[in-house]
Amino acid sequence: MKLQWKLFAIVVLFGSVTATLLPQSLRPDPAGIALERARKMEVIDGNPEGAIKLYQEVVARYGTQRAVLADALVGMARSYQKIGDPEARKLYARVLQDYPDQRNAAALAAARLASLGTTTANDVSPQSVLKPKSTGPFSIPVNLEARAAYDMLADRAGVNAVFYPGFVPETPVTLRVANLDIFAALDAVSAQTGNFWFAWDAKTIVIGTDTAQTRRDIDPKVVKTIYVDKATSAETFRAVMNNLRVKLQLRNVYGSDTANALVIQDTPSNMSRAEALIAELTGMPLPLPSSGTLRVTENPTVPLLVPENGIVRKVASPGKASLENTLKGGVSVDANEPARAVYERIALQAGLNVIFDSPMRDTLSRFRLQNAELIDALDLLALQTATMWQPLNDSTIWVGQATPQNRRDFEAVSVKVLYLSSKATTADLNAILNVLRTAIQLRGIFQNEKSKAILIRDTPNNIYVAEKVIADLDKGGDRPVPVAIKTTTSSLQSEGGWRLGSAAAARSSLELTLKNRTTIRLNETPRASFEAVGKLAGLRVVFDSRFPATGPQTPFNVYGIDVLDALDLLSFQTHSFWQVVDPKTIRVIPDTQATRKELIPVIVKSFVPADNGAESVNGIANCLRTVLAMRDVSVVRIDEKYQITITDNADNLAVAEQVIAALGGHRD
Repeated sequence: MKLQWKLFAIVVLFGSVTATLLPQSLRPDPAGIALERARKMEVIDGNPEGAIKLYQEVVARYGTQRAVLADALVGMARSYQKIGDPEARKLYARVLQDYPDQRNAAALAAARLASLGTTTANDVSPQSVLKPKSTGPFSIPVNLEARAAYDMLADRAGVNAVFYPGFVPETPVTLRVANLDIFAALDAVSAQTGNFWFAWDAKTIVIGTDTAQTRRDIDPKVVKTIYVDKATSAETFRAVMNNLRVKLQLRNVYGSDTANALVIQDTPSNMSRAEALIAELTGMPLPLPSSGTLRVTENPTVPLLVPENGIVRKVASPGKASLENTLKGGVSVDANEPARAVYERIALQAGLNVIFDSPMRDTLSRFRLQNAELIDALDLLALQTATMWQPLNDSTIWVGQATPQNRRDFEAVSVKVLYLSSKATTADLNAILNVLRTAIQLRGIFQNEKSKAILIRDTPNNIYVAEKVIADLDKGGDRPVPVAIKTTTSSLQSEGGWRLGSAAAARSSLELTLKNRTTIRLNETPRASFEAVGKLAGLRVVFDSRFPATGPQTPFNVYGIDVLDALDLLSFQTHSFWQVVDPKTIRVIPDTQATRKELIPVIVKSFVPADNGAESVNGIANCLRTVLAMRDVSVVRIDEKYQITITDNADNLAVAEQVIAALGGHRD
């Protein structure tokens, strides 16, 4: 026995001396070891009560180390949550409030607090959105590359993983990730590799490099209206607003005195911190009374999510929604090839034609999906390859580079008139307008005080958000049904996406030798492609002098298509349009502002609004000038009646007529 004790003492002494002699970087980390013991007790042993005691010991012993303390508090809160103890909520809120600098711990706290139903993200948190087939626990070997690590987790969980441009696949996972659920494992891999992730929907995650730019581009934000107690004083309300902007540095926040409400658009973690601060300053208990949550992003490719009755629903723009039933069954693809080829793979599965914008860059990218819906597959491919797509008709999509110019030119835009209730005052109208401009950052928007209406020209998703905010803030009773303005024009844009126009009008004027549907496969310059399609139709093609003599060779492959519809698609691809010269000849013209101004006739037309007061008529004219960018708009009084005179093309006049009717009608 004495010999055993002597040997034990020697081993302990040797171990102590060895640890002392080791370099600091190689010595065991006692705080990390203590945290690992607590995590093992919680996750592996399944003993949350025992884990709480171990986490408490870590907090007591290593409370001066902020990173350790934040991790321990999250683990302790998670353990309390597993046994249904409300202490979990307090600890998560404490981490968000006191340790926002510990980004990984704060993100975990926000996500967990969301699952308790106390934050803006309560219905659109990762735990609510993502529905993996298996939640784990999962482990990742040390030094596995980031792409392989994410793919391994996604495969084991039964979800898809898509990577935003700029992702560095070779970054190694340098520390052990062991026995974590899918959400914690994704967080751990992201923290080690300098990335972040979010749930696209129930079966797909998106990973991006954790930079300020990428966060701005795709990191989801939540929109929520929080109501404060009516007994809250004006001074306290102002203090809340000031603290949100100064202490938490929230930018997209606006307070409505008339509705006793705060409208906030920010990240889920910031929203959680905001709610905790509002509760602290007003004395209101969590969870705070609020409206439903919306999840939005700066990138229009990422879907808007709306929770309804425990289910998270995606909102698709009308044009894209028209393709929802095109493909029965999901899209599955595993390809390591240029973006064009992957688009063609997906289009082939769906029975669609796809045309590509001539200047589009073709980048190589590995893209993997299993059983994704068609619209999601196209959107996710667009996200990973920095491209964009729009439906041209029920059988064809267009794909181009996701540049700011292309987004301005080709993204579907809607125009809508939204009304307030009859009890709404001018102050209510102005307050709501300020909320939409500041908290939601809408730009194409203007109010008409006389009709208590707001005219918006924006993306369908932004208009959806605007309608929700108006419903949240205007509690004066029933509101008139919004009026959607039909914006179908010869420039191919419509409220439902993009539609083609020239073929239908020209068909009766041309003598075609080919009247059946055909397949066209070309890889030529724009001129050569037009000549080839014209020859197929039995038509001579002449070119406007401004049409480029040369250009890049661009694939043009369409199947089972009418030859004149093919000319429309080719025109769209090459930024041109065509017109009939005689029954055997067409002319191709570059589509520029100059040629449109030259060829599209301008009309002068006057309108007399039903509500003919000077204030109302001038308000309508201002809406036309600001939201619809109509420049030649004037108001004159003739025979005791005010009228609006507009000089523009027929398409814009048709839009203006609808707006005038929606804003200039009598309201009781």
